[in-house]
Amino acid sequence: MNELRLPAQATSVTLQTALTRTLDAVSAYLHAASISESRILTQVCNDLAIQRNSQADRIAAWIDEAGERPDFGFSREAGFQQIWMSLVSRRFPTFREGLPRECERSDRRLERVLLRLWNDPDTSEVQRRNLGELLREVRDGIDRLEHLRAPGVLAPSMVH
Repeated sequence: MNELRLPAQATSVTLQTALTRTLDAVSAYLHAASISESRILTQVCNDLAIQRNSQADRIAAWIDEAGERPDFGFSREAGFQQIWMSLVSRRFPTFREGLPRECERSDRRLERVLLRLWNDPDTSEVQRRNLGELLREVRDGIDRLEHLRAPGVLAPSMVH
C-alpha cells in the first residue's frame, strides 16, 4: 500500500524565505486581479499586491543590511498556483469565492514563515518588532479576503 507523505517543513527559515513567500503573494494577487470578473476583488487584490510589494522591499533591505544579497525570484509553487487559479476560474466561472481563497493561501504561507522567524530565539528584538508589523499587515489582508468570501459580497451585480 502506498503511503501519502506530505512535504516536510523546512528545518529553518530565513529572511530570504520570507522574501520569496512575499513575492509569491504579490504574484498571486496580481494574477487574481487579472482574471477576476469582480471589480471589488480586482481592487482588493491590486491594493494587497502593492502592500506585499512594499513589504518585499523592506525585507530585501533587511537582507541587504545583514550583508547578504536578496534573491527576487518566485517559488515554483507560485507558478503552479497561477495555473491552478486560471484553470479553476475558466472551468467554474462562478468561482468567485475561490480566488480570494487562493490569495489567502499565499498569505497563510507567508504568515507561517514570518511567525517562525518571529519565534526564532536568534531573532533580535528590533527584527521581531519589524516582523510583528509585517504579520499585522498580512493578517489584515487575510481578514479582507475572508470578508470577500462571505455570501453576497462578490454578487453578480458587482462584476465588471
